[in-house]
Amino acid sequence: MENNWRITKPAIKSDFYTADQQAMIRSIFEGITSPEWHGRFDKQLDDDIGGFGNKQGIAIFGEPGSGKFEFVLSSRHMTLRCDGDSSEHVAFGGPILYAHEGDALYEKPHHPHNVFWHQALEANKL
Repeated sequence: MENNWRITKPAIKSDFYTADQQAMIRSIFEGITSPEWHGRFDKQLDDDIGGFGNKQGIAIFGEPGSGKFEFVLSSRHMTLRCDGDSSEHVAFGGPILYAHEGDALYEKPHHPHNVFWHQALEANKL
């Protein structure tokens, strides 16, 4: 995994996926993230890859409905994983990585435009 990683070649917004499939992928994304975060994720995606579905890929491991599967969505500065009970000791995979450049080239040390910076501040308190 890296900060600019697409797990599969087809982008979500491509001819590979139908409009209904693209809408389903967006619904899964919204279902595995908290509604109050959708705007922040959309801002990050707009800034880093031009919006949801652009330069993003998905993969499904295992068979949905079997109890042993996993959904992964990845792109620049974002990898989200939803565990469908593929690991007995994991209740929910959750995000593996998300980041945001904020100011494109020369981001300031206090990251004024980074939508996730407040989380880093909280983690630093630990």
